[in-house]
This record gives sequence, structure tokens and C-alpha cells, in this order.
Amino acid sequence: MKRYYITDRKAVGGFRALLEIIRDQMHLGVDLIQIREKDLSARELFEFTLAVLEVRANEKIAHAPPKILVNARAEVVGVNTAIIAGAQGICFAVPANTAQFVASRLIRDGRVRRSYIGVVGQTIALTRRHAQRFHLAVQGGVLVTDVAPNGPAAHAGLRPRDIIIGLESGVVGSVDDLQRQLTEDLIGRDAELSILRAGTQHTLRVRPAEIDTV
Repeated sequence: MKRYYITDRKAVGGFRALLEIIRDQMHLGVDLIQIREKDLSARELFEFTLAVLEVRANEKIAHAPPKILVNARAEVVGVNTAIIAGAQGICFAVPANTAQFVASRLIRDGRVRRSYIGVVGQTIALTRRHAQRFHLAVQGGVLVTDVAPNGPAAHAGLRPRDIIIGLESGVVGSVDDLQRQLTEDLIGRDAELSILRAGTQHTLRVRPAEIDTV
């Protein structure tokens, strides 16, 4: 039987016993239980991480530190933003790198600056034929369903039913891709917007504006 080691160097026989200790000690306010990664198989490492997240996300822990998500290496991987207490403690979190970025901008500028182009869209899948014909890196794009009047996209000539497939040198295969690429660096600067329109590829010049966060 494998033996696992926790912070006080006590040996624990059996992986299930280890999980029980994790839950019991973390409920009592123990900061983190550390184990040697080499002691765990890939599946056990996954289960260990889930056990830590389960306890960390539970708002009933009276002595737990701020609700951050950690993996089995004690690395912060996320920060909780909301929790549904009546649904088995289901929580929602943002990635740690996103939280770090936001925190740095709040410290530096007092706010987070983002750009926008003024469209409503949805992620769609493109056929393999379209991807091959237009040499696309991914088989997806953003179908424009509405364009804000007098917005950057409207001034650039974007229309409903256009499909956005790229912004500057970045590939746009989904709404998330588009949002990630609309950073503060593009505010007030002309950028190339690659689209598909009626079966042909076009390049528009769009000047993203700053989102008013006030």
C-alpha cells in the first residue's frame, strides 16, 4: 500500500484516508496540506486537487482564508467571485492570471482600461472547406448579429451576418478570442479586422474605442 505524507511528516496509509484528512484539517482552518507530488498518480493528483477546491470553495468554513483556488502544488490557480450556497457550494472563479492582471491595473491606474468595437456576436463553427479555402488556423469565428450605431465597427463598415475571423495578427475563433484581443493597447489605434462576408474574405480598418467604465 502506498503511504502519503502530510505537513507534519506523518505517514498516512491509503489515498482515501489522505482525502479525509484533507477535508477534516482544512475545515479546522489548516492553511494547506502539502504532499509530495511524486507520491501521486495522475488520477490521484486530480482527485487531490478537487478535494482541496471542494473545501476551499465551501463558504461554511469559518476559519478559512480568502477563497482562492489552489492545485496540489500549492499554486494559486483562481479566485472565487461568487458562490451558490444552496447548490452544493457551486462556485464561479476567474483565472489567477486574470486576477493578477486586474489587480496590477487597479494599482497602477485605478481602473482597468479595455477597448471595444461595438458588436453583438456569437461563436460559430466553420466548415473544414471554409477553413482550408481561407487558410484559417481554427474552424470557428464570430458571427455578427448586431452592430452598434455610430460605434467603431459601424464606422469600419461591419455588417450583421459578417463573420469575424481575425483582429490584427491574432486569430479570432470565438467570442472569447475577440474579447481577449480587445486590450487597452488597441484604444484609438487603427487595427485590421479580418472577416468573411458572403463567402469572400475582406479586411476592414477599425479603430477600437475605450469602454466607459464609469
